[in-house]
Amino acid sequence: MSTPPVRVADRLVLTLALDGRDVGLLVAFPWAGGFFLEHVVVFPDAPATTLLALLQAGLDEANRREAKHIGIFQPTQGMDSRLRTVAQAFGFEPYHVAEDGVFLVKRAEEAA
Repeated sequence: MSTPPVRVADRLVLTLALDGRDVGLLVAFPWAGGFFLEHVVVFPDAPATTLLALLQAGLDEANRREAKHIGIFQPTQGMDSRLRTVAQAFGFEPYHVAEDGVFLVKRAEEAA
């Protein structure tokens, strides 16, 4: 990690760096007794493992906070599907399909 996590209005803002170069960003916040991964951003030319590392950091923080569940929103427009594919591999399941995307949720006891 290039910087320690920062909390802004109870949001976690974490920058992931490898070899001194920022490769990704995670923004998350407490949500309905759980934890919501609001922004999971992989920067251009980042290693393929960056998305995995960001999701793991989000799960680790949710466990640290003893969250009951963890949520992610995958927009249907303008975003590629890797987040949803990888999140489902981590055990996230579709919870609600909205007009503009899909909410995915994982129960915390499965997060460890």
